[in-house]
Order: sequence, then C-alpha cells, then structure tokens
Amino acid sequence: MRSAGMGFIGRGAVSFIFLFLIGTPLSAKESGLAFLKIGVGGREMGMGGAGSALARGGVATYWNPAGLAGLERSEIVFSHSPWILDIKRQFLAVVLPGWGVTFGMSANYLTVGGIEIRKSPTAEPIGTFTSRDVALGLSVARTIGGGLSAGLTLKYLYEKIYWESSKGVALDMGMLWGDPSGDLRLGLVGQNLGTMDAMKEERVALPTQIRMGIGYRIPRDFFGGQVLMGSDLIRSFSVPLTCFHSGMEYSFRGLLALRWGYRWSSRQRGITTGFGLSWGWLRLDYGYVPFPYDLGNTHCFSMTIDI
Repeated sequence: MRSAGMGFIGRGAVSFIFLFLIGTPLSAKESGLAFLKIGVGGREMGMGGAGSALARGGVATYWNPAGLAGLERSEIVFSHSPWILDIKRQFLAVVLPGWGVTFGMSANYLTVGGIEIRKSPTAEPIGTFTSRDVALGLSVARTIGGGLSAGLTLKYLYEKIYWESSKGVALDMGMLWGDPSGDLRLGLVGQNLGTMDAMKEERVALPTQIRMGIGYRIPRDFFGGQVLMGSDLIRSFSVPLTCFHSGMEYSFRGLLALRWGYRWSSRQRGITTGFGLSWGWLRLDYGYVPFPYDLGNTHCFSMTIDI
C-alpha cells in the first residue's frame, strides 16, 4: 500500500510539473530575485551548471531535491561566491537522513553592498546601503522504487532594497531516475514555483524555470580514474529563454577531480572549469565561471563535511 501511495505521489509530481510547463505564459515580464538562478557548489559550477541529474547531498537542495534521496550519512555544505563589485553569495545546507526519507535545510544569501544614495547630482553620495536577498529552504526526499526518487523544497523568500522589502514562498519539485548500474541518471525539476508580495507598488515576479538533465558515467577506467558527463536543458518562464549547460568530470581514485563545462544561451555563452580534492570526510571544490560582455569572472568555493 505504501509503495502504491508513493507511486501515486511520483506520478502526481510529474503531472504537476508538466501542467505547469504548458500553462505558464511565455510573455511573463522580467523577474526579480535573480540570485535564485545562480548555481551553488564548486563542483556543479565547474561543470557548467549541469546539476539537475548529478547533484547529490546538500547542494541538491538547490539543484534538484530528489538528489537527497538514498543518502546514508548526514552532511554539511558551505559555498561562497565573490562576484563583481561588492556582490557576495553564501550558501549553507545541512542534510539528515532517517526514517526512510532524507531531510535538508538550506540558506541561500546574497548581498550587494556599497550602493550609493543621492538625492541630486553630486560628486559624493550622502551615504550607502546594502541590498539583501534571502531564501530559506526545507527539503524532503525519498526513494519511490524502480530507480525513481522524488523530492520537494519549500522556500521562504525575502528581498530588501533600501527601505522597501518583499516576502514570498516558493516550491521546487524534482524527480530523479537512475538505472540499476548507477551509470545513467535522468533528472527533472521545476524551480521557484510561487509568489511574492508587492514591493512598494509593483509585485515581484519569481524566476520560475524547469530543468531537464542527464548524467552518464562511462563504465571503464581511464588511467586509473573515471569520467562523468552531464547536461541540463533549462527553460525559463520569467523571460522566454532556453539555456543549455554541459560538463565533464575526471575523478582519480576519489581523491582528485578535474572539471570542465560549457554554458550556452541566446544571451551568453562561455567555458567553465574547476577541480575538487577529497580527504575521507572532507571535500573541497572550486569552480571558475567567466561573465559575458567582459564583465570579469567569478569563483565558487565550497566545502562538504560528511558526518
């Protein structure tokens, strides 16, 4: 009975995402809270942002909550990304498996500091302020059966710009399927399905999108290591935009990983790279992501601790 019930939940989640996909207007205006579209984790960012089928552990609370299912150890993940000017991005997640399901808690935080305040054209501003975007999430995931897993993340959202602020809630719904060998994985996730309060007089639209991903580990050794490849196709509904992210990882004996990626859309494209180091219960990951239009680049650092 329980298996049948979980199967019904899984089919319901797929139906919900499909109905949302065909029912969302493509003429939606540009959204706010754009930081919700910025990936987390040095591993996933180094692989071009192809995370919906590959992300496991704490970072899966962002990429695809179904990636939490089946974990056997608790985990803490911290990610830091310094951006251009005075923009900083922090991400923290804690994962706790138990009772046949996996729970996750996450905090996604972005600040833009040093924004100048002026009442008239002057050489010097009268002061500065910091803009803040926050997303606090609670995730739950479990294995349904037949290699299929499902997960949900419920998020509380908050945005503040000077004196004005807005609050809201959003939901991520994800599915993940893996073949019996564990080499092939398919992911599907709808992100940022929700609503925000009006900020002053205008309602803030969420950056809603759907991601479809594939991951494949080549079942043979290459000089003592393994090769993992992944790709994501992303459809954004806040603006009519389709993106393609792809990446590859070469892992040598679980100690060192080298990564490359490529991101493409009608607005930007570029190559990413990164690496990872593991020592038993500790993993450090780094991802390098260039900005388009000669705006520089960003570096994503993350640390994962197995408990």
